[in-house]
Amino acid sequence: MFRTRKQARIEDDLVEIIQNALATRFGIEEIEAVIRAMRSGHASGLTSDGEGARFAREFARSCGVEFALPLNVACNALSIAARLVDLKPGDEIISNPITYIATAIYALRHDATVRFTETEPETLNVDESSIEALITPS
Repeated sequence: MFRTRKQARIEDDLVEIIQNALATRFGIEEIEAVIRAMRSGHASGLTSDGEGARFAREFARSCGVEFALPLNVACNALSIAARLVDLKPGDEIISNPITYIATAIYALRHDATVRFTETEPETLNVDESSIEALITPS
């Protein structure tokens, strides 16, 4: 396939970004699988040339789980997660307040209550010591 210098530079930059983001867990083979799926134009498993399904199988295997479902955005993952846990009106979720709004939106769409934790100032992650106080007795 012919690539312009600009395309090659963009792809090289993309590979570097992905490598840096995933460096602790994934290697070049996984990154190349993502790039192949993106180039195919069929990055989801629903309308695929087979690359998406292959990626899902390989990713699941590398994570030691039975299956994986590649999604195009985290919002879809949150929507699916809310359905899988059968989130109902009155249910509560505990979340980090320093997050994308979609984290709370999917709970609110199911009329659940969102309770925000304290955050660790050094990491901005959930302060685990604040979780227990937020759990409402059932």
